Amino acid sequence: MVDPDKAGSYSLCLRIAGEAGADLGEVARRVAAFPQVSVVMRVSGDCEVLALAPCESREEALALLDELHRVPGVSRVESHVVLEAVKLGGFPLK
Repeated sequence: MVDPDKAGSYSLCLRIAGEAGADLGEVARRVAAFPQVSVVMRVSGDCEVLALAPCESREEALALLDELHRVPGVSRVESHVVLEAVKLGGFPLK
């Protein structure tokens, strides 16, 4: 497990909502296919897919967001920059 703070990554938490009638399993699989995305989960609530994407730079994060908006079945992508990782993969980092 790599501490993203020490690796200098620009990690994003992504909340992704599907279009009405979209196959959410397929949306999740398409999101998971991006090499920057390390975690994808289908969830309940106002978004149906959560993802974690440790990008190498702000520019890479912006490019990923642009690409995610073009995924068929996606209606909205909300991103949150990870300010501090405390525990990942079951391992405390701090």
